[in-house]
Amino acid sequence: MTLKLRIRVGPSYDPSTLTTILPNNDDNPFLLTSEHFIGHICIRIRDYNGVVLPGQQVRRTSPWFDGNNEQYSIQVHGRFKGDKWTGDDIVFGNDFDQPIRLPPGSWIGLKILQFIDPGLEADVYSPKPWAYSPFLVTMNAIRLTIDNSPSFPPWPSPNGEHIAESISLLDQLPSFPSARRRYFSNKENRERLKITEDQVWDLDFFNAYIDFDKFAVKLPGFEIGVMKYWDGQPLRYVCKSRDASAIFFVVVFELIEEDETSE
Repeated sequence: MTLKLRIRVGPSYDPSTLTTILPNNDDNPFLLTSEHFIGHICIRIRDYNGVVLPGQQVRRTSPWFDGNNEQYSIQVHGRFKGDKWTGDDIVFGNDFDQPIRLPPGSWIGLKILQFIDPGLEADVYSPKPWAYSPFLVTMNAIRLTIDNSPSFPPWPSPNGEHIAESISLLDQLPSFPSARRRYFSNKENRERLKITEDQVWDLDFFNAYIDFDKFAVKLPGFEIGVMKYWDGQPLRYVCKSRDASAIFFVVVFELIEEDETSE
């Protein structure tokens, strides 16, 4: 059995709302419109060799990967709807529908991730495991602009350009990620930030830990092949409200049989 990686994006957990997208499609990101969010989403995967739909051609990589060791990127450019959220209300992370098998020493990996992301909370031994962090803390890069125009601002990365960190207009923060993460690790600072519809958020989440080409997890000092622990569940990233009353967007990485390419 040959397995292929498929990427789907949508506004909810419901599989019928998810759309298969082409990774590394820098110049044509997916447009997601829902009750709670509107924006573009581009998924990038180094050495991608997964599912493409009829009429599409595989894009193995993106200029975004030039000069770095990252393995994948989830870049978002959009607005949160409703004028009712604070910076503490919106979280981003993973969840699963069933228990997951974990390799020995997984707790070490979790401690490493929590050191990198001080906002990360997780219960990986739950019947429905999860790991979430405030989006203001977990994102690798954030740029915030104010735009009151009725038209949506253009996608900022048609050639794989990186987001330049810029969030200083909120609280006179220095424009580098470590200062932003430190500042928003404080719950009161997150609660003071009001999320409004005139804000346009550029977000990029990426890391070098998951190698989708080798189906391996790479952490400092060791590499783990995941296939012997894999139980068929997808890796799902979700941006949602902390109380789960609103889902903003969902990104699903899943392995399917090679001929199973239809929606």
